[in-house]
Amino acid sequence: MPNTVMVMCGKKMRRNSRARCGSSLIEFVLRSMFWVTLLIGTLVIGGNLIKSIQVVQLCRDVGHMWAYGMDFSQTSNQNLIAKLAQGLN
Repeated sequence: MPNTVMVMCGKKMRRNSRARCGSSLIEFVLRSMFWVTLLIGTLVIGGNLIKSIQVVQLCRDVGHMWAYGMDFSQTSNQNLIAKLAQGLN
């Protein structure tokens, strides 16, 4: 008699695990959508932050050049700044 109870429980448990497996897949997909969105947002914000830091550093460098008396009306000095700012468009 105990064997039949265990067999019945085994079948019952197998049915439940299949149902759980399906719901686990649904939960995984829903959670993955959230985490992938969060990851992509983090990458985009990080890229923008890096670009912002580069622009601030360029402005700081140009300010130091101006403070030390560099004349930005000359073409060679303007070209120097354009060369420093290359890739920040």
